[in-house]
Amino acid sequence: YESILKVPNADEALAEAPDMTLMDLINPSSLKEIHGFVEPYVAANARDESVGKLFEDTRPRFQFERQGFFSPDTVGSSSQQQEKKELVFNRIVGLRDTWAKIEKKDAGKGGKGNRRGERGGGKNNQAATADIPPFNQIELRVGKIVEVWPHPDADKLFCEKIDVGDEEGPRTIVSGLRDFYTQEELIGKRVVVVANLKPSKLRGIESKGMVLAASNADHTKVEVLEPPASAKPGDRISAEGIDIKEHPLPSKPINPKAKTSVWPKVVEDLTVGEDGIARFGESKLLVPGDSEFCTVESLRNTKLG
Repeated sequence: YESILKVPNADEALAEAPDMTLMDLINPSSLKEIHGFVEPYVAANARDESVGKLFEDTRPRFQFERQGFFSPDTVGSSSQQQEKKELVFNRIVGLRDTWAKIEKKDAGKGGKGNRRGERGGGKNNQAATADIPPFNQIELRVGKIVEVWPHPDADKLFCEKIDVGDEEGPRTIVSGLRDFYTQEELIGKRVVVVANLKPSKLRGIESKGMVLAASNADHTKVEVLEPPASAKPGDRISAEGIDIKEHPLPSKPINPKAKTSVWPKVVEDLTVGEDGIARFGESKLLVPGDSEFCTVESLRNTKLG
């Protein structure tokens, strides 16, 4: 049978997407009509129409709960039992009591949950995030590449140190730009970085962000998105008609792979127009207070990502 859940670890999936519930992870393919052996009591009641009347139906209904996976015990079952198919089954794998674990986790939050809520990290804040426009939840920052080296284990990847205005200094970001730029072309280049994505390891090196770039249809040409000439590392990128200060950023990094992640909703509407200017929907990307826009060098009418 197929697994009950759609993911291998429900706890991790729920931690990455707090607005989901365990029911969102149920695998619909695990619900099947099957035929098999039941306890005599169940079989007897299945033939008792009076039981069915309790449910205003001619057939009684039973709800079964899977307790684990079982295997026929060919040693423990006697030859007579085997002939009559009255087999003994042994449980070979038990199922974790995930429900109980989640209830215990929720019950134990207490004061910690309140403190997290005060600084914007609790479930209340996650619920409030649903009311914040997707673009306002993404932190686009101006960056300047200060160092570049080839990824030691990936032919198509560069590792870059990029100054995005962090107090601790430039952050490491891994980008698939090696087929399209030389190291010399990238050093000193100004780019636009998605700065609040959850860090992820790319071939063993942790990447703390993503460089936005445009590509042609067959991906033979890629150009990084460049901020206005007057912008400084750390400046936040906005879009015409959008007040990025109206809502606070989420307190936790955005997981782009989570089922409920806001990033796919944003990147879907990031494009480059006929004029080479980057847009979110119909709004041009810019640094608030600047009259210039974010652009790519030569690609036109394409997507950003």
